[in-house]
Amino acid sequence: EHRTLALRAAGRAEEAVEFLAKQREAPGANLPLILRLRVRALREAGQMDLMAGAIEEFQRLSPADPGARVYGIVQLALAKRTEAASLALDDYLFRFGGNPGNLRMLADPLGEIGVVTLLDRCEAAAAERGDLLQPFQLARVQAQWQQSDWAAARETLAKIAPSPVAGAVNTQVWREWMGHLLDAALSAGEVPQRSLVDFLRGRPWPFVIVSRSIETLRRAGRLETAEEVALVASASFPDSEWLKIQIKEIRDDIADEKKKAVKPPP
Repeated sequence: EHRTLALRAAGRAEEAVEFLAKQREAPGANLPLILRLRVRALREAGQMDLMAGAIEEFQRLSPADPGARVYGIVQLALAKRTEAASLALDDYLFRFGGNPGNLRMLADPLGEIGVVTLLDRCEAAAAERGDLLQPFQLARVQAQWQQSDWAAARETLAKIAPSPVAGAVNTQVWREWMGHLLDAALSAGEVPQRSLVDFLRGRPWPFVIVSRSIETLRRAGRLETAEEVALVASASFPDSEWLKIQIKEIRDDIADEKKKAVKPPP
């Protein structure tokens, strides 16, 4: 697995495909893991027809496992195989849609990759069954955030009612963070920028919260705030090479913006 990940990270997906083909023939090979890795490697190598066949083979190994179906839908969506992903979702809803947990299992990955259309159908199926809709609404916020649709994400977030289920405290903290982040992305005003920085300064955060905050601010053009957030985070993660790179890139971007703002003399 580590070898495959290293090859893909280096942009050598075709080599990863070849490596997995050899590993498959090795004694004691973990076929489910190899096929799962093969699906992604084929997608990244642009070998879409082979990827579709690998998905089918992977799912045949565990026909009663909804997780295998979720993986296939996500990979098809990432490959922009819209019709195939939609048909796979039809099959998933037919086979596994009677269990609310199976619908929620699909919501998070669809939110992470920003596929609102498929997420809409999951939420509609949950609504028909009278299931709790908050997980799908939270996933929608994430999907809209992925698409840089800050206004739509903020509107969705504002409509979500407090959760009565376990884990609601963590969800509320996430909502507060996302609200501050979206406000800062939407408006360049001092108040939303300062509110976000103060919120992040107020407690230790997981690195993913820090990284997503910085990425969002950069995408929204809030470079000064992104730099400040990165500097605040550096106190908690002093050895993070990613943060060091971000700070340098952000400062370079700020310098470029300042150069563009300077008008040449007539």
